[in-house]
Amino acid sequence: MTSAAALARGGVEAKVEIATLTNGTITSSLEGLTCTLTVTPAAGYYIRKGDITVQKTVDPSTAKTRGDINVTDKLSLTGDDPEALSAARTYTFDIPEGYNAYVTASFTACSSISLSVSMSGWTYGSEASSPIVTGNTGNAPVSYSYAASGSTDFTATKPVNVGEYTVKATVPAISIYTAAEATASFAISAANGAVTAPTAIANLVYNGKAQDLIAKGSSTTGTIQYSLDGNTYAETIPQGTDAKEYTIYYKVVAAANYKDVAPATIKATIARKAVTVTADNKTKEAGADDPELTATVEGLIGDDKIEYTISRAAGEDAGEYDITVTGEAVQGNYSVTFVGGKLTINAKAEPDNPDTPDTPDTPDTPDTPDTPDTPDTPDTPDTPDTPDTPDTPDNPDTPDTPDTPDTPDTPDNPDTPDTPDTPDTPDTPDTPDTPDTPDNPDTPDTPDTPDTPDTPDTPDTPDTPDTPDTPVEPNPEVVNPENMVTVGDKVFYEPTDETKEVLKENFGADIALSAEAANSMTVNSDGEMQFKEGQNVNIALHDQKAGDILKLVFEGKMLGDSSKLLKKDDPAKTRGTRAADDMELVSGAEYEVLEAGDIVLTVAAKETPVTLKSIGVNASGATGIESIRQIDNLQLDNWYDMNGRLLQGKPNRRGMYIHKGQKLVIK
Repeated sequence: MTSAAALARGGVEAKVEIATLTNGTITSSLEGLTCTLTVTPAAGYYIRKGDITVQKTVDPSTAKTRGDINVTDKLSLTGDDPEALSAARTYTFDIPEGYNAYVTASFTACSSISLSVSMSGWTYGSEASSPIVTGNTGNAPVSYSYAASGSTDFTATKPVNVGEYTVKATVPAISIYTAAEATASFAISAANGAVTAPTAIANLVYNGKAQDLIAKGSSTTGTIQYSLDGNTYAETIPQGTDAKEYTIYYKVVAAANYKDVAPATIKATIARKAVTVTADNKTKEAGADDPELTATVEGLIGDDKIEYTISRAAGEDAGEYDITVTGEAVQGNYSVTFVGGKLTINAKAEPDNPDTPDTPDTPDTPDTPDTPDTPDTPDTPDTPDTPDTPDTPDNPDTPDTPDTPDTPDTPDNPDTPDTPDTPDTPDTPDTPDTPDTPDNPDTPDTPDTPDTPDTPDTPDTPDTPDTPDTPVEPNPEVVNPENMVTVGDKVFYEPTDETKEVLKENFGADIALSAEAANSMTVNSDGEMQFKEGQNVNIALHDQKAGDILKLVFEGKMLGDSSKLLKKDDPAKTRGTRAADDMELVSGAEYEVLEAGDIVLTVAAKETPVTLKSIGVNASGATGIESIRQIDNLQLDNWYDMNGRLLQGKPNRRGMYIHKGQKLVIK
């Protein structure tokens, strides 16, 4: 093949002739006397610069001009061989003036290589492995790509999630070697799951309601599920109602890239509630039938019932006899304590003897004094008969003695001077003799009937109130019955160590509970105090300091002593001036302690249950004194309320004030 490239040299063209080649191509181009050869091996063949020969030649038709014929010589190529000898490349050479060029070349078949790759699998989360290549004879650079098993969508990104994959190694042609690729399979396996086990809730006591049995566990490798039978699982916390021991199953359902955590178990217990059955004290009279024996049951929930038998010691003589209550100590959800009572038999009273007091009616005889009417002369004094009306006092028979006052008639003697006139007047008074009829008033003796009031002896029945002598026993699982404190006229009990431990996260104040509070209170899984509906109960906060700030968070209704607590965000009120009565507290509000000591709070659960979530104590007690400017010597006698307001003079109402830079309490 001839490339007639042309350059006019005095009318003579230079020519480049390329021999006929196989397994590759060479093309040429001339620029002046510089020729550029483009060499392209066929696929699977290579060529080196040394495999190309360029000769200068002389055209016989122009030989006359140079004086030589058929001069030949090799020309040198300029240019480097590529790393891959099978790649296309270019070389250049210069043609001497007056000559042509002839190019020949020899292409050689490339050597193939046997390439292979392998890659180990790994566990999710651990260090990934790298592929290993063998058979890369020409040490060509290797590139890797990855795809899910069965897919042809290869990418350079190494996978990280659990699954089965294919790695592909690719090498390009290099030197005398052909390009090649190889594949291998590998897998990323799931990592083991992890779990922080749930914990059983302590101090659960039967309350008739479903209660959470455990505090949740946690897992970073999946979702925890729970079961009470080992078969049916759910994410919700299992609950129990009846008093017994429960087995709680839990497991972890794995998230992607992790293994499940096999089921495990923990135990939780709801204790039986304490119930007390106390025999009611009874009385009767000797010889009478026994009264119905009854007992008072304390501690039952709702419509629950327990069984027991009441009997008394034999005997009918006057005296005391034991009333005994018996039954099973454990009944369903309850632990039962039985307390006996007394039957008092009183000696039979002599019924008639009490009537003897009716004899005092005899004093009616004093009516006989009417005989004094005979002395007509003193008829004038008859007017005093009107005093007979006092006979009405016969009811208090003793008053009959007042009849003695008839003696005062003697003073009528002074009227004797009128005796001359008296004879006339007396005639008229004779008519008044009719008033003797008033003797009928003796009929009032009928009032003796009031003796009937003896019946009131029946009120002896009030002996029944003796039942209140039976003290309310506090729940020993909540408080320590032996550790009793008194605040005012109220009795409180310190919580048990277990109860304190559960409450310590939410309650910064030392708390004591009345027996009723201890019996109606349970602690939920969040460490909150829950009081059931039915009655108002009391709790006490120990050793509070004046100026401390209390913050109560609750649901329901609570009351506090307004003489000891003052709501901080109530600037319209002067602190310490309220009467000592219960005020309704506001959940989340802050209250300042006005007097040091114990503070009694009322949990108003009579109509609706109350949940006391927390009690915080901030001893710094922001009282407002910091906001009062420095008082100079001319103002030392000024008085301020706790909000820093200047008062008109020394306050006359009790409370806490600021005077001479100090907090003072006026009682």
